Amino acid sequence: MSREPPAISGEEMTRLIRGSIPMSDAFHWEVRDVWRGGCLVAARFDDKHGRAGGTVSGPMLFTLADTAMYVSVLSVLGVELLAVTADTTIHFLRKPSPAGIVAEANVLRRGKRLIVVSVAMMREDDGELVAHATGSYAIP
Repeated sequence: MSREPPAISGEEMTRLIRGSIPMSDAFHWEVRDVWRGGCLVAARFDDKHGRAGGTVSGPMLFTLADTAMYVSVLSVLGVELLAVTADTTIHFLRKPSPAGIVAEANVLRRGKRLIVVSVAMMREDDGELVAHATGSYAIP
């Protein structure tokens, strides 16, 4: 199955996000692949992303999920910096050992006012599913 090209490139999305959300550099993320309605975004693990018990912190996983949702939204809308998170629910499925995490986000529905997105987060080294998030972005 072929994927349609995104409204803007992954490089342009990275520049937009890093330029308009300065705190996005607090964790090491990169757009690995993007298509219209979806993307792969990866975050490299750093000790500051860990927590007691030798695992990846929830805030790091949440930030990765939200970043992947935003990239998937931009893949549909193009340059739209005023699209904002309306809600997010995250389910932590298993305790990931400290490792990089890859998030695959897919737009489930684009409405007039909201875009609904699903995100699966997997350990980079073995592909084990560690968390799942759903959320919506408000379209200005």
